[in-house]
Amino acid sequence: MNIFWYLFLFFLYGFFGWVIDTTFRSMSAGRLEEGSAFHLPFCPIYGFGALLLLGIVPGLANTHWFFQGILMGTLLSFFEYLGGWFTEKFLGHRCWDYTGHLWNLHGRTDVEHWIGWCLASVLFLFWIQPMIEQWLR
Repeated sequence: MNIFWYLFLFFLYGFFGWVIDTTFRSMSAGRLEEGSAFHLPFCPIYGFGALLLLGIVPGLANTHWFFQGILMGTLLSFFEYLGGWFTEKFLGHRCWDYTGHLWNLHGRTDVEHWIGWCLASVLFLFWIQPMIEQWLR
């Protein structure tokens, strides 16, 4: 696979992430809420997260899917924490705040989202990404 494939995936999953964030934020707020700090239909953290998962999958080939999900969910939660820290420190903007959530870490990630990332990573690797690859062939 070449660099253009990975760029395509980065932008594709960044767009999908924007759709997911916009949908959940809008449902929670009861009105339309934009899911990106960039005022574009794109959330780069989802694109980077997808590429991160695709990069570690070959090293987990002999691991049971349940443990892959836990490991990848933990990795994505750490990545979410770093993304929150980065946007606060360097962009001066807090894109999300989980301060009121159960077992949160500085409001940047929490156990609820960790569980979501575990489930999402399994769905991503075993259903969504294979479907995208098959669709594009």
